[in-house]
Order: sequence, then structure tokens, then C-alpha cells
Amino acid sequence: MKPASGARVPDRGKPTDGGTPPEPFWVKAEWREVLPDTVLAHHAFRLRGKQSCERWWRYQHIALLVITASIPVVAAANGPLVVLAALGAMATFLAGVGDLFNWRDNFIRENRSLMQIQRELVLWKAGRPPYRSLKVAPADSIPEDTAELLVRVEEIVQTEGEGWATSVAHADDERID
Repeated sequence: MKPASGARVPDRGKPTDGGTPPEPFWVKAEWREVLPDTVLAHHAFRLRGKQSCERWWRYQHIALLVITASIPVVAAANGPLVVLAALGAMATFLAGVGDLFNWRDNFIRENRSLMQIQRELVLWKAGRPPYRSLKVAPADSIPEDTAELLVRVEEIVQTEGEGWATSVAHADDERID
């Protein structure tokens, strides 16, 4: 069914250049004007956290793989024992650093929260329950939906924070035992 003349058609997320999907609506200036600042701040914080944790986790993991893979090579080449010992110590150190900072777990947690916030933004724009109104243009935003979005994103952030605090407390308890 074709829209009436002059009617706006919602963006369906189709790639614009044959492969790259369009940028999400919440990064566009006109939509940022109607979205609550705290929702955008939570989204930006989770995005930065996800990217940072993923980067550190990958760096640590790659370094650990390189070092542990070099141990049998040095041993087969009859390398000095001090080199083997140093490689083993570095591997142990890197494994401990990964365990200490929990980059992998934090990456997963941040990504999960980010995806939940993005889902709420999409539901909000589409007017899907619990939201009331389809938003084709920023002017279509209604205060009730914006308030609901704000509350739901705060619940996501609160739940994530409680989960993080519980996991840290649990890890501390395991270290003490």
C-alpha cells in the first residue's frame, strides 16, 4: 500500500549504499532534541564502556596467546631456562590481569545493557507497547512516551548496576573463602 501524497514513510533500516545500514535515529540531531538527555547519556556511557572493555579484553587475550604459544617454541629451540620462566611469568601475569579487571564479563554486561537501551529506543519510536504513538518525525513525540522511555531506561541501568554490584560482592566473597 502506497502512502498518501506527501505522507512520510518510516525508515525501515534498509542499507543506503548497498551494504551499510543507515545510522540509528537516536544519533541524528533532530531526534536528539526530543530524547531525554539522561537516556542519551546512558546510551553513550554504555557504548564507550562496551568498546573499551572489548578492546582491553582482546588485547589481553591476544598477548596471552602470543606468549603462551611462544613457550613451546623456545623450549624446542633449547632456549635459556630464564626465558622460559619469564614467558611463563608473563602468561601468569596476563591471565591474572584479565581475571582482576574482568574485561570480558564487563564487555558482555555493557553490551547487554546497550542492546536493551537500543531496544527501548526502537520501541519508543515505533510506538510499540508500552509506548503509545508512532514517531515518524521528532515532532510526533508525546510527553507520556518520553516519560515512559526515561523510566524504562533507568530501570535497565538500575538492574545492570545491581547485577554488577552483586557479581563484585560475590567475587570478593570467593577471594576471602
